[in-house]
Amino acid sequence: TGLVLLPLPLNGCGTTETASDPVSEEGMLVETPVDPAPDVDVEAERARRLAEAEAATAAGEYETALTIFRDILSENPTIAVGFIGIGDVYMETGDYDLAEPAFRRAARLEPANYDAQLGHGRCLHRLGRLRDAIDAYARALAIDPGSFDANLSTATAYLSLERPLPALAYAEAAVEADPQNGPARANLGSIYSLLGRHAEAVDEFVAAT
Repeated sequence: TGLVLLPLPLNGCGTTETASDPVSEEGMLVETPVDPAPDVDVEAERARRLAEAEAATAAGEYETALTIFRDILSENPTIAVGFIGIGDVYMETGDYDLAEPAFRRAARLEPANYDAQLGHGRCLHRLGRLRDAIDAYARALAIDPGSFDANLSTATAYLSLERPLPALAYAEAAVEADPQNGPARANLGSIYSLLGRHAEAVDEFVAAT
């Protein structure tokens, strides 16, 4: 009787991957984990939890909001909106020293995220770091040049530095973005007054009222 050769199994014991293995920065081979197909339910659940945390923030339930945001970040520490949420909570509670690193992390994770840049600027503004705040507002304006909030905040930061001339263009842009906004009109009036443009200042103060 002749010897019958059985075909080798395609999978299972004794098979060896021939595809190139990923290599870490240190030059060591890294074991590639099995990466299942993306599960849309995971994303949907994360979005639901983020919405729940944001609702808790709006309702003043700050500890609940922080717990949810932190849980999300413990699963994936690259979710910028999680850090923005933490920053928003601490801004609401006046804990600006705690808000600043959260916004800074979000801005670094997503440099093109307008909310991260604006939030970081506002936090730095509250901390009295006006020049750093102006830099952050500039990054927000690079994303959204017509932003009312970023233009008005930049103008007020320059005013706090007693620099009405560079504040002017931003104050005018804020009024152009929202002509019916009283604080923006008053802010522009103050700048006109400091620059000796008194008739225009009066017009803005009247508009503000």
